Amino acid sequence: MAFTFFCPVKLIFGQPMAEALPPVLADIGAQRVLLLSDAGLARIGLAGQVEALLRDAGQQVATFLEVKTNPTVADVEAALAVAQAADVDALVAVGGGSVIDVGKAVGLLMTNGGRYADYQWRGQPIRRAILPLVAAPTTAGTGSEMTKVAVIEDEETHSKRGVLSPQLFVRAAILDPALTASLPPGLTAATGADVLGHALEAYAGRRANPVTDTLALDAARRAWRNLPHATQNGQDRAARREMLLASALAGWAFDQSGLGIIHALAGPLTAQYGLHHGLCIGLLLPYGLAYNLPALGDKRAGLLSALEMPPTLSDKAIVDRITAWLRGLGLPVSLREVRGVDVAQITEADLVAWGQAASAMAMLPNNPRPATAADCTRILEGMI
Repeated sequence: MAFTFFCPVKLIFGQPMAEALPPVLADIGAQRVLLLSDAGLARIGLAGQVEALLRDAGQQVATFLEVKTNPTVADVEAALAVAQAADVDALVAVGGGSVIDVGKAVGLLMTNGGRYADYQWRGQPIRRAILPLVAAPTTAGTGSEMTKVAVIEDEETHSKRGVLSPQLFVRAAILDPALTASLPPGLTAATGADVLGHALEAYAGRRANPVTDTLALDAARRAWRNLPHATQNGQDRAARREMLLASALAGWAFDQSGLGIIHALAGPLTAQYGLHHGLCIGLLLPYGLAYNLPALGDKRAGLLSALEMPPTLSDKAIVDRITAWLRGLGLPVSLREVRGVDVAQITEADLVAWGQAASAMAMLPNNPRPATAADCTRILEGMI
């Protein structure tokens, strides 16, 4: 067995952001910072608190607080304009994966130049590390703070394609569980389902190795035990802490071992309906797992142990338990349960097109069980 494992991110876990952030920026030598966040965090005052913290630490601060749930290239370009106008020398991303990914994209263009489409669609090499970026996640979901990928939507084609390079790693990730305490139950559940999806696909992926298996199973175990508690009681500090750590561990794992059919299928559904990524992953979990279980082989026992299920359970019983877990979180488990989706309007041509789009996703060849466009279409049909 041969594999490479590389992640240069400085991980700061459990320390309040107010204590951790100024020394990190001092180590970088930053003087002019762009703070990236979203409108929701600006509305509750968190973005303003971070801006004040930065100014008190002697930083000149520019802000871009308009990152959307599914950010587009236009969002990146708008944030880049602010960064260039302020001639910033570091970036601070406070928010979920969307905010952190926009930070990576801005950092990429600040040091490498060009247009984002050059890297997203034309394969232009990324020769320089991104501008130093410090990430402080406010959701326990994407794990973007630990990965070398940025996922941005092309608003012209309504499709997503990740830009992936070791040059995209953030300089430091500050994991302060208190930053996730204000996340409402629905978003806590959806982002947490993404954690479990990352963990299970990282564990099952063809590029998995003993290191990623350890990380993925630990993340899956923490998410399975703690997400119901974090969802039911947002002030449960222990559950919030465990979920934030699970998110980072799962991100660390899938960044090295890859994803699979669940995330491949999420691409066209998210693009079609503008669904929250985590909600979409939760929706797909039972169906993707049902497809992959026959191909897990010896890894089946590890998965069942992490999910605290008896080793003798049938495939159907495993899927039923995961479905019940998702329902207990208040998440939809079929397309007809998703607000804003009228399944009566979905045609066979739509399903075929989505299946073809999923089959073209870069992560699908890493799936433990090979899948064709027709296989993807059949899974989507079963979700209605």
